[in-house]
Amino acid sequence: MIKRLFFKNNIDFSNALKWEEALQKKILTNHQITLFNELKNIRNEQVHSLPIEINLTKISYGIEIANELRTSLEKEMKDKILNFFKENPTEVFAARAIGHIFSISKSYASHLIETLEEEGEIISGIEEESGITFFQIG
Repeated sequence: MIKRLFFKNNIDFSNALKWEEALQKKILTNHQITLFNELKNIRNEQVHSLPIEINLTKISYGIEIANELRTSLEKEMKDKILNFFKENPTEVFAARAIGHIFSISKSYASHLIETLEEEGEIISGIEEESGITFFQIG
């Protein structure tokens, strides 16, 4: 997900200054970058450990960090999609189009859109001819 965000915003993931550029372009927050680096450090430490040195507590903590980072990024993407619908109140969009607009997979776009629909933020309708579900602001 992070690599895709960087690619979409023309940030070279191998660049040493990628985090500064992500902050400057408001793609990630300081907190998200801290979580990502902490997760990377835990991963590197555990991967390069001998079996008897593996720390299950750190691995569990790494899972917590990964979940927090995923939740944070998902909330931001959901908010961006909702704002897009609000900026285009008379338009309808299929999940595939939202995926394309935000450079995310159709299944991830569907997940976020369905969540917004469950929350009552957007509504859906099925086009009779194609059977495609379209969404718009509620």
